[in-house]
Amino acid sequence: MRIAFFIVCVAAALAFSILAFVRAAGRFPFEAAPVKPKAAAVVPEHLNVFADERRSVDDLVESLTKERQLYATRLAGLDSRDRQLQSERDILNRLREDIFALQQSLSNRVVEIKATEAANLRQLAAVYSKMEADVAATALQQLEPERAAGILANITDRQAAGILGATVAQGEKGVRAAANWTDIIRRIRNEPKKKASS
Repeated sequence: MRIAFFIVCVAAALAFSILAFVRAAGRFPFEAAPVKPKAAAVVPEHLNVFADERRSVDDLVESLTKERQLYATRLAGLDSRDRQLQSERDILNRLREDIFALQQSLSNRVVEIKATEAANLRQLAAVYSKMEADVAATALQQLEPERAAGILANITDRQAAGILGATVAQGEKGVRAAANWTDIIRRIRNEPKKKASS
């Protein structure tokens, strides 16, 4: 773009020079010169006109030189900005990779925690399955509903039915707790089916 602009400016300067010559000479440079008697007053006029045009060309060249320097300065600034942006892109890519690695690590930890929690629930279920139904019902009502339902989901259906029956026998609070637990147990048992169908 700068080269094209420079070429256009040089062509314009050349065109102005030719026009100045044509104006001063009164003819095109490719035509045969008409024979005229030379007058002493004509020569200084030609030189004077050409000198003005030469000053215009010099001004144009100076202006083009300044613009070229300005474009060079701007280009250097753009190169600097491009390097800075590339550096920032590299940093973002490294951060993205670090975040992905942390997500993988966190996912692995969550799987480990879920496995540990499932083992703990099975151990608790084994303990609750050995308790008497009314004692287990009272103890389960003291736990969070999700944990109590998880324990009931890990014991046999006959033992869970005995504990649920003992919970309902404890009154209205027991009925609500048993209904809540059965709903949670249903969701727990449906989760593997949903994952398998996905």
